[in-house]
Amino acid sequence: MRLKSPCFLKTPMHALILTSPATSIKQQSRYIAQVLIGAGWNVYVVDYNNAYLAYRYVSLYDPKLAINMMDPFVLPYVTKGVNGFSGESITYYTADGVPYTDLARQHVRQVCRSTYVIANSAYSKANLEVIDCHVNEVVPNGIDWVGLGRFFNSVPKYNLASVGYYNPGLNEYGSNWWGDRKGYPALVGLLYRLWRMGYRYTAHLHTGPDLLTRAFKAFTNQVSKVFSEPVLGANVSISVVRTDVDYHFFAVNKEPDGEHPVKITFAGGAKDIGEYYDGEYYVTNSYVEGFGLTPFEALAVGRYAIVNDLPTWREFLPSTCVTRVTIHAVKDYVWGFGVNKLLMRFHIPDFYKWEDLLIRAVSHEMKYDPVICRESVREFDYRLTYEWFRKKL
Repeated sequence: MRLKSPCFLKTPMHALILTSPATSIKQQSRYIAQVLIGAGWNVYVVDYNNAYLAYRYVSLYDPKLAINMMDPFVLPYVTKGVNGFSGESITYYTADGVPYTDLARQHVRQVCRSTYVIANSAYSKANLEVIDCHVNEVVPNGIDWVGLGRFFNSVPKYNLASVGYYNPGLNEYGSNWWGDRKGYPALVGLLYRLWRMGYRYTAHLHTGPDLLTRAFKAFTNQVSKVFSEPVLGANVSISVVRTDVDYHFFAVNKEPDGEHPVKITFAGGAKDIGEYYDGEYYVTNSYVEGFGLTPFEALAVGRYAIVNDLPTWREFLPSTCVTRVTIHAVKDYVWGFGVNKLLMRFHIPDFYKWEDLLIRAVSHEMKYDPVICRESVREFDYRLTYEWFRKKL
């Protein structure tokens, strides 16, 4: 695709970005838009919930470029020759898993045949290729490295911090609460175990309300049973005894204290993403990621990250200021609902290793240099990673 540089045009060219409502994907859409605006384009970003506005934009402004920011669900997209659009189309995929239903597979194949496809990691690329989707290139996601610098050297408020929506995906009843792809029930279980063992710490979980209303109520009643389930590895067993006061383990809408060590803040409420990384150590027990931005952002703030040894983090995340937890087992899990289902490969970590690392973290035994941490992810600044779009155009 070759388009004349807008620098030589009297009227700026228009670009349309159709994005998913998912927070991280919308964030990447804004970053791409900033790069295009810097190159002289007018850019309109709209999510799928308002897809009719995208087609209205096509009729009003005749955009020369459409970028579909997608995960492999059955969702609208813009392609050349459809609904009056005559420009070029690029689809930028995050594929956490393999499209599972026939309808989803057919949809994704059609997108792949009709647009120029890039994936954000080799892991996403491999998941798409399972269903014969040709991926033209791999372009990693970007972070606002410059903007996150405003929080560099900020004093950590807590020992631990974590960011991510609790989302088991399979149904709305929460009966599969243990299937949360971000691994929060197990992480909470480990934090709870440390607290009962006498370790004193503070943690801030930026997550969703379901973690309280579903997971923890179920967790405190069923932890001995669930932690022996195959999803967590046949040889893994963590036993605790619940008392009536244990539900107050969480501090909701208040600061943690000796009896309520884990503060819960619902993700999405921060004015600036740098506010999420307010712990001395960033921890994430995610079982699967198409890319996984949060450890990169944590490092950009100058924090140390403890993560599972997932393929995409093995591909991109630097070793500096990062400890990867060994994967104990893998389990294929159908995640989603209706026709929007993905076959995800959950990477279940060694929870004994997790426990040891958390103890070392809350005991301040893991030393690091914030300057080195921040510099290790400089190359993932979106102004550099999304230079691809400027060069492509």
